Amino acid sequence: MKAPRFQSGAFKYSLFVCAVTLGALSPCRADVLTDAEIKYELLKGDTFEALVLMSDSAVSNPLDKSLALKNFGMLGQSRADLQAAMNSNAKEEGVPVRHLAQYYLGLDAWTRGDYAEAEAFLKKARDQGVGDERARLDFYLSDAMLKQDRPADAAKLLGKAKEGLWTSYAYYNLGLLYAGQDSEPARAIISLRVAEAMNPKDSEQALELLDNINFAAGYLSLNAGEPERSLSFLNKIRTEGEAAPRALYIHGVAHADAKNYRAAIQSWYRVKKFPLVNAGVAEAFMALPYAYEKEGYIAKSATSWLEAISVFDKETRTVETIRETVNSLGVGAALFRKSALDDLEWFLSESIATNSPKVSYLNFLMSDAKFAAMAENALQLDELITNLEDWQRDLNVFDRMLEERINGYYRRIKQVNLADQHVKRDAFQAQWKKLQAEFVKAESEKDFLRVSAGDTQALYSKVQSLKKTVESLKPKTAKQPENMKLLVDASDRLERLEGVLVWSAQELFERNARMTRDTLDSVERELGRYDGNLEQLSLLMKQGPDSLVEFKRNFAQYSERVASALKSARKQKSELDKNMSAVALEVLDQKHRALITYREKSEQALAHTYEYISLLQIDMANQEKQKSNGGIAK
Repeated sequence: MKAPRFQSGAFKYSLFVCAVTLGALSPCRADVLTDAEIKYELLKGDTFEALVLMSDSAVSNPLDKSLALKNFGMLGQSRADLQAAMNSNAKEEGVPVRHLAQYYLGLDAWTRGDYAEAEAFLKKARDQGVGDERARLDFYLSDAMLKQDRPADAAKLLGKAKEGLWTSYAYYNLGLLYAGQDSEPARAIISLRVAEAMNPKDSEQALELLDNINFAAGYLSLNAGEPERSLSFLNKIRTEGEAAPRALYIHGVAHADAKNYRAAIQSWYRVKKFPLVNAGVAEAFMALPYAYEKEGYIAKSATSWLEAISVFDKETRTVETIRETVNSLGVGAALFRKSALDDLEWFLSESIATNSPKVSYLNFLMSDAKFAAMAENALQLDELITNLEDWQRDLNVFDRMLEERINGYYRRIKQVNLADQHVKRDAFQAQWKKLQAEFVKAESEKDFLRVSAGDTQALYSKVQSLKKTVESLKPKTAKQPENMKLLVDASDRLERLEGVLVWSAQELFERNARMTRDTLDSVERELGRYDGNLEQLSLLMKQGPDSLVEFKRNFAQYSERVASALKSARKQKSELDKNMSAVALEVLDQKHRALITYREKSEQALAHTYEYISLLQIDMANQEKQKSNGGIAK
């Protein structure tokens, strides 16, 4: 089983510190960012984003940050957080966090290869209960026992395990250990059968494991001299699975061991449709001529050797092309991005390639543990660079916004006529003082009309105006009795209306005085606020946008830190790409040498076949000659 790996030292710790520091530029988001949001990022696999969002006040579960740090390759800090979580009283889905901390400390020890420590932590966690993690815990606990060469204890532990993928993996590992220890495959095959029975067969990962289980059982049976039993396992392997080419090759070997060379030819012929980089394909090309020879098809055997030589030769050139491209561009540009390798074509004898040479060789390189670890670090580093580039863009936008704010500040200052505002303020204050004085006088003198409402005062003014008009018309109508009578009646009505207005103003005097006083007080407050705003504006205009300038200066320091971190990350990415390229070239060189060896062996075998054919022809010619001579003598 390929167990989960946690990389350490993926890149400098300072880069992450810078990232977390920058993430804290904004105020704490504990009121917005919930634990569920952080868990969502972790479940989504976005460890970096989860770490940036985390803060002491935002993370109630200490395991979240520890696991994020672990997934990010920061094992030392993760381990320290886990040890601190041992004292936590919190719970995670009903399970005490301190119990889960023991479980994860056990996984950490397993990752470091300290299997005794891993076993101790995992046993404690198992005894205390870890909820849904029980099956996974049993896998790591049993594997820690296997690594300490104690298969009996591991088998006893797994005897009570429930069906599932983790249990299937555990029995698969147990079977492989038995296979390495025992001269007979009985115990190993029994464990592999249990692994098959425990497999849920409900996912691609489960089906791939099932293929590996059957391949291991078939291989062990074949080595034990039981080809029929081997075939019973190998026949269960999917032809579209990753194990198909090597399984078909062993399938042919099993038939060949049973002297069924025709069936062996069929199995090996099916392998030819797979890329030569896959395990078992090159071997199948070399096995086919052997089977043809055993079946008596000597000419076909020679043709197959010629085909194998041609395939090995072309594949050698393909490897050379890939090697040259990696050497010139680096493995990242050559294999992880668009490159000239996209145009490479397969030289396959059968079927159509399901993957390009570029993809197949990338998968081949990823099968190397050292290269795979470096590739994982490269992906994490790419993620960091992408985040830093996003931050740099955001910081640049914010910096331009601050610059615009500062420039706009200066533009608005030039547009403000502060002296004119002071003149207006003085005029308002003078008007208010005049009104205040008039009100005080009217209130003290009980001048009902002066304090009355505006409509009352307007109506009273009209009445006075009409009275004057009536009085001015009386001399002109002295000799007109009828008109004089009308003027007298109008004058009486105006007197009565004036009396009503005065009476109304007197009745509402207290109310009107109170409302006028409130209005004057409100105006006084507004004038005081206006005066304060003018003073503040005057002070701001004298000081200028100092606070914004200072903030921009401090903000520039964070921008510089991001730029420095981005430069460092890119430099480390370049160095990592060089190291990955070196490892890739080493693996490709090994493959190149293996192909040359296959070709040379095929050429030697072809020479022997031709020699054998020549001997047969000579023998046949001698027999014909003997028959001819015998016939003449007779």
